[in-house]
Amino acid sequence: MGDVGVAAVRVALNGGAWAETPGALATIGPLPDGAYTLRYMAVDAAGNQSEERSLSFRVDSNMVIYRTHLPLLGHP
Repeated sequence: MGDVGVAAVRVALNGGAWAETPGALATIGPLPDGAYTLRYMAVDAAGNQSEERSLSFRVDSNMVIYRTHLPLLGHP
């Protein structure tokens, strides 16, 4: 990218239309349970854009999270 910094981020969810948000962060809002593919690219102030990247993820609001704490062992 030729200019310094990210001026906007373009995102497209599940093959939908591109949406552009100013700044370096984009929000995609609350999503219902399901599988998603997010395509994204950064744009600088001169209009140069990065290569397109993608991220696949799943939303599962019923997922149970288990935590386990192991004992800490030390030597005197």
